[in-house]
Amino acid sequence: MANIAFLSHCLLNNLSKVENFENKNKEFVSFLLKNNIDVVQMPCPEYTLYGGRRFGQVKEQYDTPFFRKHCKNISESMVDQINEYVRNGHNILGLFAIKGSPSCGYLHTVSGPSWKGEINSEKEELTKDIFLVDGSGIYIEELLKILPENIKLFEVDEENIEATMKQCLELLE
Repeated sequence: MANIAFLSHCLLNNLSKVENFENKNKEFVSFLLKNNIDVVQMPCPEYTLYGGRRFGQVKEQYDTPFFRKHCKNISESMVDQINEYVRNGHNILGLFAIKGSPSCGYLHTVSGPSWKGEINSEKEELTKDIFLVDGSGIYIEELLKILPENIKLFEVDEENIEATMKQCLELLE
């Protein structure tokens, strides 16, 4: 029996993000592998619908019937994979979401109810009405509707990877 962690896409592939910041997640991924935890990379709904040349958006911009349908479709595929691993005797350690993601946030997402329009202002002007708020991103909301109740979700704070690693160790004990 293997322990399996399902990871948000950008935990393994930083290039899927809007801005390719330094990948701070290598330590977390190395930690999983060193502890004999297999990883499954979940698809990035933003990348798979809008590609790599998209602009950053907030949850309200992704909250459309089109994006929700896309997230629902990839959620169904993820749950099928989870169920198949469980059916074959493996342990799902959990799903690891990204703090602040408008798609893959679990406990926190990014919100800007009035954010829209032309990108012709300074970045500071554009981002002044964007906030980290409690709640899940669109993909995680759709996934939670069909995810088996016994599957745990965790939120990875990319500014505090150590806390996530500690949670994993507690699960393995």
